[in-house]
Amino acid sequence: MANKPNKPSDFPMFAALVYQASATRMEYTDYLETYDDLLRLLFWNPEIDTLLAIESSQSALVHGGGHA
Repeated sequence: MANKPNKPSDFPMFAALVYQASATRMEYTDYLETYDDLLRLLFWNPEIDTLLAIESSQSALVHGGGHA
């Protein structure tokens, strides 16, 4: 059985797909400005993104990028 991606590869693609499927009459930029927080919450996949965020933050600390 082939693995299906759990989500689009990037947030702008996800936001555009949701916008296209919506019944809004807003322009895309207005839609994105209004619903950005909600779209980002929906886009976050805890099983994938949490691990990526942890790895990214650990990598930044190892490479000297972590500044308080």
